[in-house]
Formats: sequence, structure tokens, C-alpha cells
Amino acid sequence: MNYFAILLLYKDPGERPLHALGAELWQGQTQECKLQPIHCFGLTGGTIREYTEQVLEAFSKQCGTSLNKYKDIFEVSPEKCPIRPCPLHPES
Repeated sequence: MNYFAILLLYKDPGERPLHALGAELWQGQTQECKLQPIHCFGLTGGTIREYTEQVLEAFSKQCGTSLNKYKDIFEVSPEKCPIRPCPLHPES
């Protein structure tokens, strides 16, 4: 089975700020690893890019194969952000 990584971007559609991001490593239909999302407040585009590249490197080491890019990038509504505390969910 081939390994692949997906990137989850918690953001509103269009050119909106990135609220949070997470990543997952899959082998076929089995999730092998899930990186808990992090908030992106105050992070620059360069810092985010470097972080996502570091995640790919870590996933590559974990599965013993080279992952050069994310197979898919999914945009998820910030309302579904699982991080607590979160400014979108002050009651939590």
C-alpha cells in the first residue's frame, strides 16, 4: 500500500486568513498518524510553508518513504476547528 499525506486548512472560502491547519498520514484506507491542528494567528506565510514541509519530512521518516507533497488539501470551515481554547468557541 502507498502512503500519502493530506493537509487540512481551517479557513473560510476565498482569500481569507488561515485560522488553523492540521495534517494526516494515510496508508490506503488506514489513517496512520494525525497531527493535531494548530492555530495560525500571527504566523507568516513563510513560517506556515516551512511548518508544512517539516510535517512532510516527519511523515516521510515515520513511513520510511519519501513524501514530496500533499496528495490532497482540504479546506474545512473554521467553525469545525477542534482546538480548545479557540476564539471561535469562547464557551468551550
